[in-house]
Amino acid sequence: MPSTHLSLHYHLIFSTKDREPWLSPTPRTRVHEYLGGVIRGLNGVPHTVGGTSDHVHVLAGLRATHCLADVPPPRFLPALGTITEGGQRS
Repeated sequence: MPSTHLSLHYHLIFSTKDREPWLSPTPRTRVHEYLGGVIRGLNGVPHTVGGTSDHVHVLAGLRATHCLADVPPPRFLPALGTITEGGQRS
């Protein structure tokens, strides 16, 4: 009996406002972990999360029942609070 396999992978890119380089290494790691958790919270698979000081790349696998609109837009990042240069929340 034939079967169908569906695999949906998305490459998402989020940028800081005006491409300002405010993601130093310590908070960058926290942002990457947070984004991976958001994808896992949607029952998706964060294959890789990475980036530089001014943008983040997310390669994620989502179920066929998801639509890309299920993924929260970048405005959810303020939940991390303001992160100072030393990587501490203020």
